[in-house]
Amino acid sequence: MNTAHDAVAAYWAAGEARDWQRFGDLLSEQVVYEAPQSRERVRGRESSVRFNAEGFPGDWHLRVTRVGPAPSGSITRRTDR
Repeated sequence: MNTAHDAVAAYWAAGEARDWQRFGDLLSEQVVYEAPQSRERVRGRESSVRFNAEGFPGDWHLRVTRVGPAPSGSITRRTDR
């Protein structure tokens, strides 16, 4: 991966494919995911992979509609389908 855009696109592609090994490989060991709507906080690569793999059951799909720059990296716009 050469750019932040590539990393973000690969992250969402791994999630859509349920490729949890690849998904985890794209995360830092120190990743912190915060969900302000539910006040959940998930710390660490292993916990983040488990949260995503086990926390969203069903046949969900997502489609990235835009990846753009942000002051601290990249931001994505996606839709659940």
